[in-house]
This record gives sequence, structure tokens and C-alpha cells, in this order.
Amino acid sequence: MLKKMLLAGVAVGVLGGQASAALLYEPFNHQVGQNLPGLSAQTGQTWAALGTTGANGTDNHVITSGSLSVPAGMVPVSGNHATGGGFGQGSRIRISGTSDATADAYQTGSDLYYSYSFRINDIGPLTSGAGGAFLGGFNNLVGTQTGDPSVMAAPLILQRDGTNNAYRVGTRRAGNNVVYHSQTFTTDDTVFLVFRYQIVEGATNDVVQMWVNPTTNLGGPAAPTPSLSSLTNTTLGTGTDLAATGSDTQPTIRSVFFRQVSTASHVIPNAYAVDELRVGTTWAAVTPVPEPGALALLGIGAMGLLARRRRQV
Repeated sequence: MLKKMLLAGVAVGVLGGQASAALLYEPFNHQVGQNLPGLSAQTGQTWAALGTTGANGTDNHVITSGSLSVPAGMVPVSGNHATGGGFGQGSRIRISGTSDATADAYQTGSDLYYSYSFRINDIGPLTSGAGGAFLGGFNNLVGTQTGDPSVMAAPLILQRDGTNNAYRVGTRRAGNNVVYHSQTFTTDDTVFLVFRYQIVEGATNDVVQMWVNPTTNLGGPAAPTPSLSSLTNTTLGTGTDLAATGSDTQPTIRSVFFRQVSTASHVIPNAYAVDELRVGTTWAAVTPVPEPGALALLGIGAMGLLARRRRQV
């Protein structure tokens, strides 16, 4: 029994150590059926509702049983996942800081990544238009809000593949000029996505990049070649930079959000799922792998249990 407890403790240490490398980690390890707003991520931040006037419906993102997969080699998934789609309220969470009132502001020179697993469960009225439909991204505010966020950086944007029951994923800087990845996905696919946004001083030079189902350099010090990048794609590279708004005197990122409201110009899927949300300042923080030392301890513990069982036979 002692060895089993030790082995379990090491496993928790592996997951906990990697999760702490991220500024924000949300495995959606909450009770099934709970609404997402008001719940706290593993790193302590609390979700808030967007679109609180009820004009677009009062349905929230909700915790749903089971986990979505991540690429092989990453820290194993845990907890449940969140689902949303169609008309309803969005959800937003601060990246870091001890409270929403003191949320950290990431400004010129900041380099942020976020990652999560994503799946469309019902593609519904998703449009095939060039502008697509955005599902969320980085934002400059925190807390509740009566409508959709007007500021978003490195967002996930979806485009239906013609009249097919399939879709593409894409992104943009902070303004227009959406670029989509060439691969198509269906409702049977879970897609692991990583986004990067770097706020660079000057005009039209912020960096936005997107990785679709990356398999190399996971947990490593350097990111692999991105699926889309403003540094190499002319269309993505001419998109609008993040701008200062409200009381901010320079471009600012404080949060990440998922959208649920549908409008005539941005019709989102009827149902989608998200899981294993991470935000960090490095590639390694959002694509964590088990630590080698902890894996060795797990192996030693497993061999000890096996030897003990053999002696008892």
C-alpha cells in the first residue's frame, strides 16, 4: 500500500509540476453540469461571463464528462471538458494576477502563447465566408461584460469547407486579413491548437503564429515551424496590430476567452468542446511533457510493485 501511495504521489507531482509552468492552466476538472462562469482554474483564476444582458441567450459554457486528447508525449489529460456553441454567453478568464482588479497587463515586448484541445460536435450554420467565425482568443479586459469583446488577438477562426460537413481553422493578428490552414477537419476530429502573440513596438509588426496538431519539440525550449505565421505569410503579416483601447496607453493583453454568441456575420457551430487550456510565456509552458526525473521515479516505483507481486506469488 505504501508503494502504491508513493507511486500515486509521484504521478501527481509530475502533473502538478508541469501545470505550474503555465501562467494559466484549466483542465476543466469541475463537477459535470456546472456552468463555467464562477469556476476557478487549477492556477486560481476565476471565469467570468460575457454577453450578460441575455440578448443572445443566457446559456453558459458547461462542464461535460470526459477529456479531449492531446498529442502523444504531452502531460496526460485530466478532469472533464467544457462545451458550448450557438446562442449564449461567452466565458473569459484573466491570464495572471491575484485578482481581476489586479490582473497583470501584458504590453509592448510581451510574448504570450495559449493552447487547448478543440472539437466541433455539431457544425450547424458555420459559414464558408472568407471572414469565418471567431471562437475566442486573447483580450485586453477581465471580468464580466454585457456584450462580445471588441478586442481579440491571435483568435481561433473557423471556416466551413464549402457546403461540406467539414471546416478549417485559421487566425489573424488583431484586425482583419484572416488566413486558414489548408487541412480540413470534421466533427470526428479533436484538434490541438497553439497560438502565439508578441506585441512589438511600431506599426504592423506584431507577431501572430498558429500550430495545428504539433508533434515535434513538445515541451522543448524552441517551438517547431508554425503552421501559420505573420513572419512568412504576406496576408497574415499585413493584418492590423493590437491597438491601445480604453484607459490603456499602449496595446494590452490581460485575458483569454471563448465566444458563444451568434450573429449574422459570425455564425458559430451549434456545439463545440474545449479542454486543457494553458497560457504561458514560452512554448514549453503550453506543450508540457512529463519531467524526466519524475518519469524515472515512476519507473522505479512500478518495478518495485512488480517485484513485490512476484515475491507474493
